[in-house]
Amino acid sequence: MLGLGWDEAWDVTTRTIAYTNHTVLPEALEKCSQAVMWKLLPHHMEIIEEIDKRFIAMIRSTKPELESKLSSMRIMDNNPQKPVVRMANLCVVSSHTVNGVAQLHSDILKSELFADYVSIWPKKFQNKTNGITPRRWL
Repeated sequence: MLGLGWDEAWDVTTRTIAYTNHTVLPEALEKCSQAVMWKLLPHHMEIIEEIDKRFIAMIRSTKPELESKLSSMRIMDNNPQKPVVRMANLCVVSSHTVNGVAQLHSDILKSELFADYVSIWPKKFQNKTNGITPRRWL
C-alpha cells in the first residue's frame, strides 16, 4: 500500500482478508516453489519473508511454548531439497478469520490441521457454511 508504513498496511490487510479453507488434507494444501516465486514475484517474496520473520518474532515473544512447532507453522519452509511457501499458513497468519465450508470441516481445522494456530488466535477460527446444501434443496 503506497504511502503506508508496515504496521498500518498490515492492520488494513489483516482486517480485510478472511480465509476459507477447502481441504483438511495437509498434503493438499497449496505450496509454491520459492525459486519460482522469487523469479516471478520478487517484491511479493520480500513481503512474504517479512511476514514470516515477524510471525516468528511474535511467537518467540508471546508463545515461547510453541518454539518447537515453529518449523511447521512458518510460512517459509526452507527445506533444502524443496523450499516452498506454505500458502495456507500465509492465509492463516494474514487473515482476520479462518473457516471451513461446513461445521464438521471447521471443527477438523481447529482440532487438527490448524490446532497450533488456534492456541494463538482462538477467536480467529469460525464456521461459515458455504450454502451449497441449502441451494441444492431449492
